[in-house]
Amino acid sequence: MNRITKNQLPEILTEEIIETLAAMIDEVPQSKEWHEIFEVLSPQDYHRVEEKRLQIQKRREQERQTSMTAEEKLKEAEKRKKMLENLERDPNTFYGNMGRPQTSEDYKNAYGVWPPGYDENGNKLP
Repeated sequence: MNRITKNQLPEILTEEIIETLAAMIDEVPQSKEWHEIFEVLSPQDYHRVEEKRLQIQKRREQERQTSMTAEEKLKEAEKRKKMLENLERDPNTFYGNMGRPQTSEDYKNAYGVWPPGYDENGNKLP
């Protein structure tokens, strides 16, 4: 994958540069270079990069689906059906922490206070 830095960023973005930026924005974790570029992009240019990223993701998903065998498609359809049934039965199903603090320190950092059951110094109450 091609990469660019903030210093290499032209004033007018070409389609090739937009595609490179779309690949950079889709990295996990996002690079320091991307964050520096993000700071100087205009809202219009950022929108163009996001649109390109979505186009690339849709194309990849279509390619993935067309390359699936009938058996794989059936398995995926069954998994989706089961997930939807579970969601209808209990919309508050637990799917993991998904952004919730995992430790008391994470809770303190996120909300500014210790979680219930801890004193003001972060010690667990008996």
